[in-house]
Amino acid sequence: MTVVNISLPPDSLKKVDKYKKITGENRSEFFKNAAKLYFRKIDENLVFERKKKAIRELMKIGEEIRKEGVFEGVDIVEEIRKMRKERTDELLRRVK
Repeated sequence: MTVVNISLPPDSLKKVDKYKKITGENRSEFFKNAAKLYFRKIDENLVFERKKKAIRELMKIGEEIRKEGVFEGVDIVEEIRKMRKERTDELLRRVK
């Protein structure tokens, strides 16, 4: 394990000590767990941003398809929902 020194304002250290007592952790455990939670939050934000980008790209493709009239009368969003459900159902079958 690596030792890391950090500097904190006094009021932040007071909060750390207050919450570590509540959680029953020492300072090292507190910061280790805080870092894990922060990493998880960053990962969640990255996934969320990738999903937003994918949705924007799908919407753009949908608009282009509508302009071309290739799938006249087809609800593209509903078709995507069906595909997702089929994929989810297949994954769930594999897990069981």
